[in-house]
Amino acid sequence: MNSQKLRRRETAMLGLLTAVTIILINTPLGTLSIGSISITIAHIPVIIATLILGLRAGLIVSLIFGLNSLLIALMAPTTILDPLFVNPLVSILPRLFIPITTHYSFKALASIRLQNKALLAAVVGNLTNTIMVCIALYVFVGDKIASIMGQSALTVVLAIMSAAIVPETIAVAVIVTPIVSRLYKKYAVTK
Repeated sequence: MNSQKLRRRETAMLGLLTAVTIILINTPLGTLSIGSISITIAHIPVIIATLILGLRAGLIVSLIFGLNSLLIALMAPTTILDPLFVNPLVSILPRLFIPITTHYSFKALASIRLQNKALLAAVVGNLTNTIMVCIALYVFVGDKIASIMGQSALTVVLAIMSAAIVPETIAVAVIVTPIVSRLYKKYAVTK
């Protein structure tokens, strides 16, 4: 395949994953609710972009994800903690770590089967999102969390993390692995 056709294909895939990110973060589709647990899946296109198109594409999609998170916090907060995401160190910075850890874990697992490698890298990317957002909440707006929630910021952040981490990881693994396995052979830029 010539380089111009490959570049068009890569641009189209990047545009599609960016659009899916915007749709997921701005609609209820990006959050699955199971009882009182809210499972975020809006970061899945970041992981897929990283695994299929490489680190640069993953960083672009993660930046779009973070910027949308910031805009929602500014213009249409829906939860009690959404206003805390007006701080770009909470809404944008943690998202930029998703493609970095996903990319390098995928590369480090070069010798194992694609499905297993994609699964493990997706899990690492998901854990990065959850853990880095919680760390950012605690470090950069912990005092606000404590005043809003009436309890220590550490208690709140640990409760958020413990409630979300397992169901989000399962959802991400179940969704990302078959998509990457299917698209990798045909569309992957970095093999």
